[in-house]
Amino acid sequence: MKRITALFLACMLLLSVTAFASGEASGEASGDASGGISTTEMPESTESRITACLYLDGITGGQDASGCTYTASAMDQSCVYAKNGAVYTLTGAVLDKPDGILSTASSFTVPTGEVLWSTTEAGSTGINSVALAWGDGTVLTLKDCGIYSYHTDADGNVIGDDERLIGANAVMATYSGKIVMENVEIIAAGEGGHGIDATGLGVVEISDSSIITYGKKASGLTTDQPGGTIYARNVDVLTHKSGSAPVYCDGNSFVSIEGGTLESYVEPAAVVCTDGVLELTDVTLIGHEDAALNAHFPSVPSTITCTGCSFTSEKASAVTSYTATNMVFDRCAFAPAEGCYIVASIPGTNSAGGISADDMNVTMKNCELTGGAWADEENGAALELTLENTTWTVTVESVLTSFTVDEASSVSGVMLVGGVETSILPGTYANVTLLPA
Repeated sequence: MKRITALFLACMLLLSVTAFASGEASGEASGDASGGISTTEMPESTESRITACLYLDGITGGQDASGCTYTASAMDQSCVYAKNGAVYTLTGAVLDKPDGILSTASSFTVPTGEVLWSTTEAGSTGINSVALAWGDGTVLTLKDCGIYSYHTDADGNVIGDDERLIGANAVMATYSGKIVMENVEIIAAGEGGHGIDATGLGVVEISDSSIITYGKKASGLTTDQPGGTIYARNVDVLTHKSGSAPVYCDGNSFVSIEGGTLESYVEPAAVVCTDGVLELTDVTLIGHEDAALNAHFPSVPSTITCTGCSFTSEKASAVTSYTATNMVFDRCAFAPAEGCYIVASIPGTNSAGGISADDMNVTMKNCELTGGAWADEENGAALELTLENTTWTVTVESVLTSFTVDEASSVSGVMLVGGVETSILPGTYANVTLLPA
């Protein structure tokens, strides 16, 4: 986590295009008469406030900035800002934002008495991000870079929820902009300071990298409405505070992750909302306080496909759902906390907000399962479980709305169908209870 330092003037000699004041505002106000959100134009009222160390307005080019540090310390200031079709590659630089909160951030108090900060503008426009790209055709490439927004205390520990860094996202692609990253380290510590955020049809591609966040409402890989796309390969993500999942896939978004570890000390390792689509391949998910994977907020179904993944939760079910969700797990392993469930669809007081669960369709392919699955049918939950070439050792009472077993699967347990003990043979059954053998 030690920052690289260098004389800024030496870096200036390498720059082909640099500005420290705001460029000309070129975007029009977002939205329409109905109040919708634009996905193409940065609001002029926002764009005119953005300053940057490296200001790329429609510029094509690149530079090897090894040994250089770009420091942004003012409100609404970025280290690198690419817009209006800029195509630029920056290699070897340190992008450092040690100070400068979102100028429009405002505090509010929740019923528990905790004071939080509203950073909505940063989450929709990317203002105050360390690295920011917007505009159709804009492609900012960062290779071998450090992207930092944090301070350490006297003992060398990162200061979480740092009030000097409220709303400072590390990397943001919005309004159809694109950011490509390879071999980068991202550390962000401010409240509302995501590691990566893609929204407004923004796209982020990242490989062989690490992301750590220390603030509340600061997920690692994030998409927000009206939707974005993230492709991650061999990326490790760790989050520390509430409201900060390693992966947060919002509605109208697509997130694909191949390889790496997703770990959170408080939240689920991955969260999917509404009609978000999440694809995980060979990923390790670890949740310490919450589930490893969670789908929530009622709306049209989200879609989740997981291949070769492992799900571990120390204090909860391995996978939970509080809304309509379609899930396929192929060659996956599940380790829920003792006495908890592999899959749970539980509304009411257990949903952390009283949201009733809808149908959850889960397919397990080529898996070895130990544990239970539960649908709280008395409170409106439903769980349809299909096993394909999967073995299941039932260790706790399980309740399923629908249960399908193929000829290549085996179940160690006692099955009751409508309260009547029934042999577990290939077929589809309704109103199923499974007990340990």
